[in-house]
Amino acid sequence: FFLPRSSATETTAPRMRLRSLVLLGPYMVSALMESPVVLRTADGVRLEAFASRGTPGSNLVGAVVCHPWGAVGGSVHDPVVRAAVGHLQQKGLATIRFHFRGVGGSTGSASWAASTEQLDVHAACDYLRENGAEAILLLGYSYGSVVASAAADERPDVLGVVAVSYPYGVLWAIAPFSGAARRSAFARARAPKLVLTGDADNFTSLSGNTRFQAQLREESERAADEYRWGENEEGSPASSIDPLMPVRARTHDLVQALAGGGRAVRREDHHHC
Repeated sequence: FFLPRSSATETTAPRMRLRSLVLLGPYMVSALMESPVVLRTADGVRLEAFASRGTPGSNLVGAVVCHPWGAVGGSVHDPVVRAAVGHLQQKGLATIRFHFRGVGGSTGSASWAASTEQLDVHAACDYLRENGAEAILLLGYSYGSVVASAAADERPDVLGVVAVSYPYGVLWAIAPFSGAARRSAFARARAPKLVLTGDADNFTSLSGNTRFQAQLREESERAADEYRWGENEEGSPASSIDPLMPVRARTHDLVQALAGGGRAVRREDHHHC
């Protein structure tokens, strides 16, 4: 995972806001300026979340950041999650990180199939849209990348997906009997995809990651062909014109910056799902 150097300094914040510094080795990510919020999912679960507003005039895109598997200690406080949020805030995006159902202060219980958790992602996306975001960037770390990338297939407002340490090697344990379906949903999502994997990941080897990306590329191309030759509700060929293209292009620059905005830091020696 790549982390940027930061020259940002901590500033005074209103008392009701949360303020924290993310420290990872010699790299400092700017203070996270967030407010606690409560999300409600379509099935009535309440989610503990932390949200920030984007830079005035730059709030077209909101970013949802999803944490690792709660069953093995994953939470919004994971240092990779916090580093990603900090970097996105530096870029001026509105952000939200939340605890999946059954984790932290969120109600409900885990599905053990990464299924109902997709409703949690939708609730976070809806919050950002209701607060001014015109489109969504989804970023997930480990287990969070499984859920976020699958949810992208269900939302036309998602214009980019970043999967950090996608746990392909243990997908059978994280999402029993549904891992292939989650991967296929990721492939079907029409949004640009960026997959980041460390060279010392202890759950997915480099060869396993190569196999995963090959499968993802093949399924994505097949899904694109099906869309390209499909028809819309009026019976005319599906349009190749994307009304979000200007925003999409800027987000592509953003995810590339997230991948290469600083010196490489090996983050995967102690990767947990």
